[in-house]
Amino acid sequence: ALLALTSALLTTLASAGHARIVNVASRTHLSATLELDDLELERDYNPVAAYAHSKLAIVTYTCWLARRLETSPVEAASLHPGVISTELLHAMFGTGGAPADVGARNIVELVRRPGSVNGQYFDEDRRMLSACSRRRHGCSRRPASRCRALRVVRDGDVRLRQESRKPGASAPA
Repeated sequence: ALLALTSALLTTLASAGHARIVNVASRTHLSATLELDDLELERDYNPVAAYAHSKLAIVTYTCWLARRLETSPVEAASLHPGVISTELLHAMFGTGGAPADVGARNIVELVRRPGSVNGQYFDEDRRMLSACSRRRHGCSRRPASRCRALRVVRDGDVRLRQESRKPGASAPA
């Protein structure tokens, strides 16, 4: 959904003059490794790892998108809005968190933040190094091939298209 919505809005955002895309992630992305040959975690699924994996995918996509927007009036950044009290947090970790308005405030502050934030990751209101910036995962260029494998089909449904490659062939960059 993130890829489809962003792609659908890019032309409109670019025509606005200056625009900023803020993708909400989580600091848990730092604990994940993006396994491009097992994006659905079929080999070793666990809910906490899946959550961290999905947040790393968001941060990685945002880094990739930011590089492509460098000459555009549109910027892309990602942030961890804080540990916010949600049903998911309670179910996964059995703990509380800050009220939702704290997370919302952090998002709005990043949207309004002066200067360029293109390609940056924020933990609440602090600029931090993301996993992509640290190059721990070696994944910042490869997701482009997986993103190109996504096709938006009728009614906004997004499905992963199986790419046919010869065994041993590398994924397109």
